[in-house]
Amino acid sequence: MAMSFCVVGSVALMTLFFFMRYAIYVIMFSFCAGGACCVTQICSACLQYLFPSLRRRVCTLPEVGPVVTADLISLVPAVSLVLGWIKFRHTSIGWIFQDIIGAGFLCMLQRTMRLPNMKVATLLLSSMFFFDIFWVFLSPLMFRKSVMIEVAKGAGTGETVPMLLRIPQAGDPFGAERT
Repeated sequence: MAMSFCVVGSVALMTLFFFMRYAIYVIMFSFCAGGACCVTQICSACLQYLFPSLRRRVCTLPEVGPVVTADLISLVPAVSLVLGWIKFRHTSIGWIFQDIIGAGFLCMLQRTMRLPNMKVATLLLSSMFFFDIFWVFLSPLMFRKSVMIEVAKGAGTGETVPMLLRIPQAGDPFGAERT
């Protein structure tokens, strides 16, 4: 399982490296749609826990299933976050929207992914550590550029891949960010 993560990740990274000018917009759409779904599900679960009356079924959608009142209420902040990211992604406050959506993705990943034991978790974490080292530091020896850094920076498209957490540098007069 851990090795398949590295293989699939490597294939995806190479595809993005060579076809970034086409793939960046697919990635941005996926980030927005997936982020809205994740934030909606998290907010809906919280609302249903705090207010059991919001568990009332409103309708049933094909391929989605039952939609409750909490889902509809949760859709408002989720769509607002996504629209905020789209509007402000190139500004100094865009990181707030991106990080909240990214945290939603991470929470849903933890909720969805089940590792059978600590041995598998350790193997996965160790293999991904070496995966990162290879694609950041060793790939320039083969491709003349760091594949992971080029993909993260958008490979000259003017957009950055939204699937990273951006952290502003506190007290930096130039407003730099650390990704």
